[in-house]
Amino acid sequence: MHCCCPYCHYWHHHHHWDWPPPYPYPPPSYPRRYPAAPGEEDIRRLEEERDQLAQRLQRLEKELEELRRGTRLA
Repeated sequence: MHCCCPYCHYWHHHHHWDWPPPYPYPPPSYPRRYPAAPGEEDIRRLEEERDQLAQRLQRLEKELEELRRGTRLA
């Protein structure tokens, strides 16, 4: 099993032919943030959307409960 630090991860996925990675560590070409995997951006966007909808649902359920309580008291 290989190391899973960002540098080794990047090296493993972009330079399969040369393992273990060379040193010095990390090489100058190492990017600060490697590009997102296919679908990663979509997943992140949908998770954010899901969280926002969950919060909205909670607010609406609370509002509905308050309205029901109000009509019972009237």
